[in-house]
Amino acid sequence: MIITNVEINNFRCYYGKNNISFDPTESKITLIWGDSGYGKSSFLQFFRWMFYSDPDFGVNDDKPLFNIAAYNECKFGEAVTVSGQIDFEHLGSSYRLSRVENWSTALKYSNSTLQRRIYKLYVKIYRRKENSAN
Repeated sequence: MIITNVEINNFRCYYGKNNISFDPTESKITLIWGDSGYGKSSFLQFFRWMFYSDPDFGVNDDKPLFNIAAYNECKFGEAVTVSGQIDFEHLGSSYRLSRVENWSTALKYSNSTLQRRIYKLYVKIYRRKENSAN
């Protein structure tokens, strides 16, 4: 599997829409590095959430799935949208994996629970056209 593009929207420390593109022709290795608290673990948890519906925050992690700043900007009763998209190639085909969850702001963050959940996960398969020599 070769990941070509990742879009993260309001997932944990990632505020708003964040797009990361990878050029598979440039390199076969991607290095993710940064100081403590800059989102490396959240980036990996994003992939776990996207592919397995489990961000695996661990028992001592009390941070929510949604970005707190985006949550606080919503008016009472509105929802903050957490979403993601991963484009990848595998065995000559291109795929897109998308996921969306809406979290209600009906409660304060400290007492927040998932009020409304819209789960939408789909995979689109795009077959490449092979060049045929006739």
